[in-house]
Amino acid sequence: MSWAIIADSSCNLRDFHPTAPNTTYRFAPLKINIAGVEYADDEHLDVDELNKKVAEESSASSSSCPSVGEWAELFRSADNVIAITISANLSGSYEAAIMAQSMVQEEGDRNIFVVNSRAAGGKLELLVEELDRYLTNNQPSFSEACAYITKIEQNSRVLQRI
Repeated sequence: MSWAIIADSSCNLRDFHPTAPNTTYRFAPLKINIAGVEYADDEHLDVDELNKKVAEESSASSSSCPSVGEWAELFRSADNVIAITISANLSGSYEAAIMAQSMVQEEGDRNIFVVNSRAAGGKLELLVEELDRYLTNNQPSFSEACAYITKIEQNSRVLQRI
């Protein structure tokens, strides 16, 4: 059975290659809107150019999460899918992924689990890498992998310097 580890682009991993057999890594890009132009936060984003556009623009910029359709397309890429999103308190990415999960599971035999990271950035990277390590060193069932990543997420905290 194939596995996919999927994160939204709040996870800074772009060129990650899982070591677990039959496992792929993909990410769903968030979007940044500046002066009516949408930029996808993907491997093609020129961050220097984006920062220049933000500095030049006097109106507020905005962002949007991956759509339900984008999540659904990614969820169709493997038999077993574990998706990790930016905190549900920061974005609609988690909710879009949950809707896509329901939609794709109605289509047939796919195991899909969506994790609300309750964070952004580094914690998502940790979760992706730990899940890959677990899949590499074990041959878990889907439910065992879900229980493992849930435990890791629940026992991980983002520390704030005060």
